[in-house]
Amino acid sequence: MDLLRLDRLSEAQAAAILGLARRELLELMGRYDVPAVRMGAEELDRELATEVKRNGAARSSPMPAQLLSSPASAGCPFSTRLPAPC
Repeated sequence: MDLLRLDRLSEAQAAAILGLARRELLELMGRYDVPAVRMGAEELDRELATEVKRNGAARSSPMPAQLLSSPASAGCPFSTRLPAPC
């Protein structure tokens, strides 16, 4: 997990070494508080806004920065830093 945290190992490499599916690796990363999204809230907001403009989608959900700062749902296996699909 430390190699992932330090960006010395990719998620694909870690999953292969551990013999895990990507979802299983993401759950494990959440337990060890290793972020899967390695960008700041502002950068994530900009990237998402660009995609929304490109695809013409309406925004009815909270901005990623709000998701990143909100507490995780009860029983959610992912880190609170992730906008997890729980």
